[in-house]
Amino acid sequence: MAKLREQRAGRAIPNRECKSPECSNTFHPRNRSVEYWCGKCHRDHQAVVLGMDMCANPACGKLFDKRFAFEKYCEAKCRREMEHVRLLPGMRCAWCGELFSPLKISSKFVADAMPAGHE
Repeated sequence: MAKLREQRAGRAIPNRECKSPECSNTFHPRNRSVEYWCGKCHRDHQAVVLGMDMCANPACGKLFDKRFAFEKYCEAKCRREMEHVRLLPGMRCAWCGELFSPLKISSKFVADAMPAGHE
């Protein structure tokens, strides 16, 4: 729809030929960041430029191909685990002082947040 509106206004971005020596497909650039390469070649180039990185989850430690410069985790599961650890740090039990991880952020003394053996 936007391409048609741009064409009618006379300012449409023309289709281009991919600058990758292996490719030479024609494509329509959707935004200025991939102005000269088709989507597949752009993603391949990003993988080469960014390279491999180790997952920031210490329990995982896998090497993975980054798709974006700010990516830290190999998959969504590792990201969710680390967010859970960050949001729910260990708390001290009100009765015995033992460290435990609560199930809810708001629970300090609730029965479902008590460590095992405190029923």
